[in-house]
Amino acid sequence: MKYITAYKKGKKALLKIKLDDGSDKWMETTDAVLNFAKKNFDENDEVNVEYTEKNGKYKASRVTSPGKASKKAPEDSTVKNVCEDCGKELKDDRYTKCYSCNKKAPKEEKTSKKTTNTTDKDELIKREAIAHATSRVMIGLQGQIDVNNCTDIFETIYNNILKLVDNE
Repeated sequence: MKYITAYKKGKKALLKIKLDDGSDKWMETTDAVLNFAKKNFDENDEVNVEYTEKNGKYKASRVTSPGKASKKAPEDSTVKNVCEDCGKELKDDRYTKCYSCNKKAPKEEKTSKKTTNTTDKDELIKREAIAHATSRVMIGLQGQIDVNNCTDIFETIYNNILKLVDNE
């Protein structure tokens, strides 16, 4: 493996390492490991990197030189998940912000909105309101109308209410 660069982006410490298969990978790490790598390695130096890979994310816990006797890793070399805003330690790597920071400014959720014509919506609301009013009138006429004529009576009442609403 070859060391390419070390970089700090926001609260994240990152190492760019060229793996043995030739691919370049960015790996999260601690500030101590980042500072150690910056201080002791130049671009394209051979290095040994202890890392873990989970869900496509790489986390480097130790960087050493292959020719030298390995020194004890810097203190606090375990990669901890920290809040990207305040730096507070997180329970697992599913989240990027702690509860309080996320509560201050939650991520915007993507919602798909159907664009419909407002006149179509207004017309639909009007028809539903008229149908509701008609059903209330039919309830009031319960027992006074013949069951066989319900649909005809409903249409008659609906059309009369529609005329009243359209005339206003």
